[in-house]
Amino acid sequence: MEVMANLDEKEELINQVKVSFVKKQLYNLKELAERASEIALVDKDDKMIKLAIVSYAFSQMIEKGHFINSSDWSIFSDKMIEKISNVDDEKIMQEVLSEIWEFSEKNGRFVTNVVEKARLKVGTQLYAHGASLGVAAFMAKIDRNELLSYISVTHLNEKYITLSVGERLKRVLRNLEQ
Repeated sequence: MEVMANLDEKEELINQVKVSFVKKQLYNLKELAERASEIALVDKDDKMIKLAIVSYAFSQMIEKGHFINSSDWSIFSDKMIEKISNVDDEKIMQEVLSEIWEFSEKNGRFVTNVVEKARLKVGTQLYAHGASLGVAAFMAKIDRNELLSYISVTHLNEKYITLSVGERLKRVLRNLEQ
């Protein structure tokens, strides 16, 4: 989380999400969701948050075979590929999230919708990258207590290096100088 992303990097990220979705590369989609979350936090970019949520939701759908084996998958996926290019259009991105939600409700087998799960994962990533719990919940549009409950059962402290307050401050100041 060293520097802010430029427009070309964001466009490339959007393109990579589309390609990974078409090729059903679930691990790439998860990594892209993590990168979009990181950019969103540094740049305070709501569009990247939505892209992260979409990317993670796509990965969950691909991972759960019943989604891609459903009779309406090809119609759904074609529609998503067409719309995902419009990450700058707030209305279209909201439609994408709504359509993913509806598809998950219709074809899902679990209590938690893939969009809800994606919001939890993105909120967790934001928190792991240094956002406060409140900021992470606000940015991911998830209930703070729900996020706290989820984070409390993860092993974040084992995955990420914890920095001292002084080191965090140095990184923030370095980012502000750029």
